Amino acid sequence: SLNLFYRLCSSDISVDRTTYNTMLKQLQHHSSVMGTNSDHWKGKRLENTSLMDQALDVLKIMQEKGAKGDMITYSYVLSICRKFQHTKHMERVFSSMKAAGVEANEVIYNTMLHALRHEDGSLPRMTDLMSEMKQTGLKPNTITY
Repeated sequence: SLNLFYRLCSSDISVDRTTYNTMLKQLQHHSSVMGTNSDHWKGKRLENTSLMDQALDVLKIMQEKGAKGDMITYSYVLSICRKFQHTKHMERVFSSMKAAGVEANEVIYNTMLHALRHEDGSLPRMTDLMSEMKQTGLKPNTITY
């Protein structure tokens, strides 16, 4: 389906946000399926990051084509990056999301916080995210903690 997606994007056919989100949903699903043996991967960075690279590529194409992502778009990409334990990519995607004027919800903040808790020296960043979350009117929930 990714090959068809790339051909569609390189054609004169207009691709909307729903199409991009559908592609990202499929990539997110595949990354979840890979995680079914999570005990094997626990604490390890996955070597095969092609799904993450593809998700980042879809987001890049979307931005280049002028389509505006929404909370769902960024949630899928962040979820995939989290699966592969790439917090640096997550930080870039999160910044890109905010720069595009897309507000984060509890799911996005929780995804960021849960990824950062595995990083050494991330407590200050986690504290900043919690403060930011509260400033936007969102309340931490049981998943946050």
